[in-house]
Amino acid sequence: MITNFICELSKKGIPCLWEYGGAASNTGRAMIIADRKGQPKKAIYVARGGHLSNGNHALIPVEANDVIVMAVHHRGDFRIQVFKTGRILKRSECDYSGQIVPAEDRDGPRCPICAGYLDYHTGFHPHANEIYQDYDATILLASLQVEFSKGEWDEDPLPEWKDAIEAAKKKAQMYHCRSAVYIKET
Repeated sequence: MITNFICELSKKGIPCLWEYGGAASNTGRAMIIADRKGQPKKAIYVARGGHLSNGNHALIPVEANDVIVMAVHHRGDFRIQVFKTGRILKRSECDYSGQIVPAEDRDGPRCPICAGYLDYHTGFHPHANEIYQDYDATILLASLQVEFSKGEWDEDPLPEWKDAIEAAKKKAQMYHCRSAVYIKET
């Protein structure tokens, strides 16, 4: 399964994703970004002020073959997805399913949220839960590698992903998390 992640561009134009998340009373969510070996990456920016509770904590540059771990839980019942990143495209180059749209077909009305072409709208909007402030962002295509739900993995995750997966679980359980948990310290 291919998933689209909206990247935020750094001031130098580097595509980035936020490490974010934390927990409330009975629920939590987190996103962790790791390199191709599952190790923490250096953040371009670490948020230290403003509203931090369960929010964006570290802006991390992404590239092909990085690992993204998404964890969501309700009362400790986890759903964890591990993605491997692929191509990074301009928004106009792909449709809602992550399929690359030929240049000759890139015309028509655009979605006001992600600027994708409405001609390819499937009825499900993958960006519905996100708030986009940077409309110059790009799309990162990522493929689902493994998933944990209903108490078991569909396939065993690679051993090098263990620390990133544990970090995502930890962050998703940290009540009102206010800091990054999986970044390379310099």
